[in-house]
Amino acid sequence: MSLPGEAVRRTPHAGRAQEDPGRPGRGQEEPGRLDRAQVDPGRLDRAQVDLRDAFRAAMARVCTPVCVATTLDRGRPHGTTVSAFTSLSMSPPMVLMALDRGSDLLALIRRTGRLGLNILAGGQSDLALCFARKGADKFADAEWSAESGAARLAGAAAWVGCAVSDLIDGGDHVIVLGTVLRAEAADAAPLTYHARTFGTHCPNADCLNAACACSRGV
Repeated sequence: MSLPGEAVRRTPHAGRAQEDPGRPGRGQEEPGRLDRAQVDPGRLDRAQVDLRDAFRAAMARVCTPVCVATTLDRGRPHGTTVSAFTSLSMSPPMVLMALDRGSDLLALIRRTGRLGLNILAGGQSDLALCFARKGADKFADAEWSAESGAARLAGAAAWVGCAVSDLIDGGDHVIVLGTVLRAEAADAAPLTYHARTFGTHCPNADCLNAACACSRGV
């Protein structure tokens, strides 16, 4: 499961790089530069942990949609809850999604080449929790049907079926790019995740009042 509160390729220079006369040569110490042995590794680790915690807290303030990503392997459905996904392109229609490198679903998607995104409705937090767990058959109590090579869950706010077009490394995750084969939306409010809590979207009263005032020419 990937919920918030959660590569650059380097091109080698052709030929041998020329030495910068302004830089110290081998055996010379660069002024103001600390040797690795002089740096307290514990202090570096603490700084990394602090940054990771601060980043997690910052991402927890981002309100995200929640979906169950699925695929079919030999006719059997597999899925997991994710929130790290978004639209990528309109021409052609594409989406992107991030999965942990150790994700079981990622291994299956590599093989099947198909991906389904069930964008959950506001009343489906139980499904989000069910598919966030590992182990047991997550589809045992779920109503689903096969579509676009993936499992489509009943009652979702929207459905996007995709063919996997690329997999790109991104830190401890892999970014899955999907070319959209089919998309449908239902008249249902979406499930959202914010500050480690499920909810749904509600219109801002101030924005509604401003829109009404504009429509009346006030």
